[in-house]
Amino acid sequence: MGRLDSSQGRQPLDKQPPTRTESQRGDGKLTPPSYFFMNHHIVLSTKDRRPLITPDLAHRLYPYQGGLARERECVLRAIGGIPDHVHLLLSVSPRVVVSDVPRDIISISSGWVKDVICSDFA
Repeated sequence: MGRLDSSQGRQPLDKQPPTRTESQRGDGKLTPPSYFFMNHHIVLSTKDRRPLITPDLAHRLYPYQGGLARERECVLRAIGGIPDHVHLLLSVSPRVVVSDVPRDIISISSGWVKDVICSDFA
């Protein structure tokens, strides 16, 4: 029998259940933790599809939106667009509620553009 862990008192150290980051295979051996992200193609459009995203604005907006994605545990794989919408290809962590990501990026970046760049942006 294995040695007892005095802090838990009941389970031998060599018989403790796997941690949350490990999984049990059928043969009783532990496998490494899973790693995955889900890729999502998200399209964000301007209000009424007005052509407001100029090349100068896009040059500042795309990095800002990439930073917002990173803050939400996403990896920005690609970004681009035309004057009335932006395409983002994001790898989203499984810990993130996917519907929150575009909502937050639209809301925060729209407010940033209104405050910093131009007041008629919507």
